[in-house]
Amino acid sequence: MIYVFLANGFEEIEALAPVDILRRAEQEVKTVGVGDKTITGSHGITVTADIEEKDVTTDDMEMMILPGGMPGTLNLEKSPIVTACARYCAANGVYLAAICAAPSILGHLGLLEGREAICFPGFEGELKGATLSEKPVCVDGSIITAKGMGVATQFGLTLAGLIAGHGRQDSRFDSERGLMTEKAALRRRMQSLRDGCSDREARDARLLRSALSLPVYQKAAAVLCYVSFGSEADTKALLRQSLLDGKSVFVPRCRAADGEMDFYRIDSMDDLSPGKFGILEPPALPERRFQRAENALCFVPGLAFTRSGKRLGYGKGYYDTFLNRIPVCTVGLCYDFQLAEDLPTEAHDKPVSYICTDRGLYRCAQDRKDGLKL
Repeated sequence: MIYVFLANGFEEIEALAPVDILRRAEQEVKTVGVGDKTITGSHGITVTADIEEKDVTTDDMEMMILPGGMPGTLNLEKSPIVTACARYCAANGVYLAAICAAPSILGHLGLLEGREAICFPGFEGELKGATLSEKPVCVDGSIITAKGMGVATQFGLTLAGLIAGHGRQDSRFDSERGLMTEKAALRRRMQSLRDGCSDREARDARLLRSALSLPVYQKAAAVLCYVSFGSEADTKALLRQSLLDGKSVFVPRCRAADGEMDFYRIDSMDDLSPGKFGILEPPALPERRFQRAENALCFVPGLAFTRSGKRLGYGKGYYDTFLNRIPVCTVGLCYDFQLAEDLPTEAHDKPVSYICTDRGLYRCAQDRKDGLKL
């Protein structure tokens, strides 16, 4: 899916010319309203977007497009979802395109370091770390920038060529794109499989017993655990039991603005309240933030795992980033049917130490595909 983000004050030609060209090229494109579904451009043209920003998912994101215009560019940059998606694209080799003033957003996020880029005259100083290009439309790997409204058609044609498979930069980039496509397809398949689970209550009861029987759980002084959402295996009973067992319990809170995540200590489930997407979160109290602790155990969500510890997450990188910053012992929680023989991985993907399912426990060994059953 190609997502074109629109905020009040966007430049109409820079946004809609690429949308028209991409749809003529038979590509799937959705316009995204930032702040509302009805958005007015810088020249007074009002459009109704296909979806709102809260409905965007990176699971199927193939390209992200940011048009320029003022104050549209400033309004785009104020959105935590826009900046989080831009970081995701840059980190995962997903096409990230910006025109006119919008490349300044990428510069402010540090995504143009060592890249060649172009923008509307007068914004060059905002392209932090970039080498200024003389090309009206500049392609550097997965990042595409363009000068302004006058090259909007060329911008759109370039994007259509890239998304159709023409004009890719090198074999390494082809490999990255292929891996991202494979991961997105796997996520959709595993999500559908999990959504269709019909014996969830019995599986959750067995999974809880498995988790509580883990020696690393019994020895842990601190338990870090997410609050289950949607069709995820239930963790609310695990959180309650951890509190009853006298553990220091920490629950995650995501920061969409910078793609980071922190865990905060709770004393009861009543400390949690729904966040932006309805997921229960703790308050961000600095004195309750998890720093580092011996005998800490982190339960990790995922759409699929292998017995050797590979994990397919949701594609936003929160856990990989957190575990790189604060290494702790990890346990992947899932139903037995979420175990796969193998999964595509990248260098930044963090494996888990243990797998806990409703039918067994595994101590993961990176040199074996089958893990070691406990």
